[in-house]
Amino acid sequence: MDSKFLIRCDADTENGFGHFSRCLNLARGIKNKQPESKIVFLGNFDKIPADFIKKYQMECEGRPSMAKEFEFAQNFDYFILDSYSITQEYIDKYRHMPIKFVKFDDFSGFQLDDVDLVINMCFRSTDHIYSSQKSCLGVRYFPAREELREIRLKNINQFKEHIEHIVIFLGAADKNDAGAQVTKMLDKILRNTRISLISNKTMGHLASSVNGNRVQYLPISFDIEKYLKDADAVITGGGVTMYDCAYSCIANAALNQNKHQEEDTLPFSKAGLTYYLGMAQSLEDNEDMVIQNFRKFCSPQVRKSIVQCAREKFFINSTQNLVDAVLGN
Repeated sequence: MDSKFLIRCDADTENGFGHFSRCLNLARGIKNKQPESKIVFLGNFDKIPADFIKKYQMECEGRPSMAKEFEFAQNFDYFILDSYSITQEYIDKYRHMPIKFVKFDDFSGFQLDDVDLVINMCFRSTDHIYSSQKSCLGVRYFPAREELREIRLKNINQFKEHIEHIVIFLGAADKNDAGAQVTKMLDKILRNTRISLISNKTMGHLASSVNGNRVQYLPISFDIEKYLKDADAVITGGGVTMYDCAYSCIANAALNQNKHQEEDTLPFSKAGLTYYLGMAQSLEDNEDMVIQNFRKFCSPQVRKSIVQCAREKFFINSTQNLVDAVLGN
């Protein structure tokens, strides 16, 4: 039976796009299984995420007053929540509504009794205990984009000793302008490599590359697969992109922008799924050590080890696993 889904998240410069990305991937999986389902995204959305919602035949609504939101939600069968900008009172209101309540959770900061399903896709989450009726914990339920599946299948069967293309994407809000600094550092240690910096900032090109590298600046896009499909290595800020790379079996290193990202990155790194580079704020404090870490990450031995761990610890059907859990299959 086709159902009606209300998804509460935000995708703007203040909140970033990570929450929206995983909600959209889940929604696309639901649409694949129930093509006639009605899916409505509720929140603050910049133009690009709003366009993607429409692209996949879903609806987009701005947030009304709280009273009107709760009245609006009563017309739906499922409520999916993925936002930090909420309170326990807000959660409690939905807990007591006759609607299936699904919540993405990263930090176990709320009382979630009576929530129908909690999703914590973080690698570290398998140690968590939730009081919800059911829970989906760990990367077995990672909502990967459909397009990354083909990249994973390709990378499972190949590995390049020399990095031909490295991508730098530290997130939509690179407040420290670390991407430009990383680009210059990599240009010092790599040779005959394409270096792509994904950023929403206006960048000036390097005057020249002493090692024959080709540096290019690319706009932020939700079609992340077009940047990852031929990437041999990626420098991320952590977050969803780090998971995208691991799912796609791409060697990745994480230069974190904040403590929340670091909390997720450290166990990910301990499991061999990424190379931890520290905090972005440390780039200028010890440039020589940072460059040394970049050299180590770019070595074939380290990259190959990361890819092997990704092959073993991520699941190609993880999105379908999550869809089935949400739908109760």
